[in-house]
Amino acid sequence: NISNQRKRLLLRKHNYFILLPKIYKIMIKKIVYAILALVVLYFVLCLIGPSVIKVERSVTMNASADAVKSQITDYNVFNSWSPWAEKDTAMKFSVEGTPGTVGHKYFWEGNKNVGKGTMQLTSIGVDTVIEQLDFDGKGVRDVYFILTPEGEATNLTWAIKMNVPFFGRGMMLFFKGQMDKMLG
Repeated sequence: NISNQRKRLLLRKHNYFILLPKIYKIMIKKIVYAILALVVLYFVLCLIGPSVIKVERSVTMNASADAVKSQITDYNVFNSWSPWAEKDTAMKFSVEGTPGTVGHKYFWEGNKNVGKGTMQLTSIGVDTVIEQLDFDGKGVRDVYFILTPEGEATNLTWAIKMNVPFFGRGMMLFFKGQMDKMLG
């Protein structure tokens, strides 16, 4: 009757295997439902999150619009007025192209506060300057300056517009205010 004892042992082992997967199945179902609920929630947040984020600043300067524009469109003097240059005084940079013309380009590489990237003039109008800002590996952004003469002064508006990919929109609901602070 050794074979009967083997059968009983096999049945006991078999019963344990039957019971354990039921417990695991319940746990796995709960985990899958929780993950599915989080995915659905995030998808809903992406649906209602912003597709574009725009950060804008304005300042009035005691200078003519032409004088202000000449400073904005000449990357050779950019570090003399840029708040980013203050964040990393050891930042490496180089300039390429003719100042005041489309294609003029600025390259930089610095610490974690300023990162690495390029700026390039893409359009220069009577009262508008548009540049493309490329944070190395983090996407290309459109930046524009609007110059509005106010007597002998000039109101300068700077803005950056960022398109947010669909699956990044959920996070932007929480980080939108941080983007504003991060850009100064």
